[in-house]
Amino acid sequence: MLKESRDHVGPKPSFPVSQQVIVIAMFAALVITFALALPFVYVLHSVLSRTAPPSLEAVPSRAPEEKPKSIMQPARTDLVPPKDDPFTVDQLKAFDGTDLSKPIYVAIKGTVFDVSHKVDTYGKGKSYNLFAGKDASRALGMSSLKEEDAVSDYSTLSESDLKTLNDWHDFFSKRYNIVGKAHYRGYIVYSVFLVLISCCMRLIDTICIVSGMLKNALLSEPCITLGSARDLNFIFSSDFLSEVKSV
Repeated sequence: MLKESRDHVGPKPSFPVSQQVIVIAMFAALVITFALALPFVYVLHSVLSRTAPPSLEAVPSRAPEEKPKSIMQPARTDLVPPKDDPFTVDQLKAFDGTDLSKPIYVAIKGTVFDVSHKVDTYGKGKSYNLFAGKDASRALGMSSLKEEDAVSDYSTLSESDLKTLNDWHDFFSKRYNIVGKAHYRGYIVYSVFLVLISCCMRLIDTICIVSGMLKNALLSEPCITLGSARDLNFIFSSDFLSEVKSV
């Protein structure tokens, strides 16, 4: 009896094999799922970090590239009196910001402005260097940054584009010193034509003055004097003829 009772008091039986297999399978599934989820979480984090809106600290660093500070600068009160020095197209090219020892000039509607103190905007490789060293009135009126539009001829601009160009000219006139005027081939031909017309008018005036002086000189000393004229009248008079007959 005692032996039989000891046999029944032994250790409890373990889990069945089928239950152990299920637990191992579930653990393996969790491990595999976690391992597969890690790359997905990493990719998702990368995408969200790239498309997230920029912070307030990042805005100032990109603002000068998108809208240069020169656009927002106030009007200046220390501008020097405008100059009228002539610049040809070739002379204006030398002030495009390539040579750091020379100033930077921008011409609008023939007016040449010194923009040297805004080298961060009009210098070589900067936002608006397209306008440096030339008259790009057409591009300014069209609000274009294309090289083919950066020309001085703005005669074909629409009314709205022409207003934009005039606004730019007014903007520059209040913020940059005027150092001269840009002269082009057509302007030079027109200027020479005006000079020739002026010379012709002066020549005509001189001829008129000289001819007037000659006329006055001839009238003051006529070829037939008043006395000789009286003698001629006496000769052809009836008294002279009667005296001749009596003789």
